[in-house]
Amino acid sequence: MASNESLDSGRDSASAETSDTAVSSVSEDIRLAWNDRLATRTLDDTAFVLLRSKMVSLNEVGTFVWEYFRDGSTIKDAADAVLAEFDTTPSQALRDVRVFVEDLVRRSLLIAVPPPG
Repeated sequence: MASNESLDSGRDSASAETSDTAVSSVSEDIRLAWNDRLATRTLDDTAFVLLRSKMVSLNEVGTFVWEYFRDGSTIKDAADAVLAEFDTTPSQALRDVRVFVEDLVRRSLLIAVPPPG
């Protein structure tokens, strides 16, 4: 496997090929945050994430969503933030964020955390 992998925001063919029912094994209400075992830097609207000697780079929308999960968030809240920031529909924002977050969880870049308080 190459050490550099590109990960997009779910706004291209990945979201078009995946149905809502097949996508979500992570509830929209589960709070997720960055895995504390990773290293991350953002340069020029691109986040670079390193975990277990594998580097992932994120595009502008992916970086926006990634930064949103820094201190913990839910898929629904992140989708609402994407909707406020980018030109998209509520259903598209939710679907794209869900696909993207599922991939981050699968890669162990985001992990479940308890609610604040």
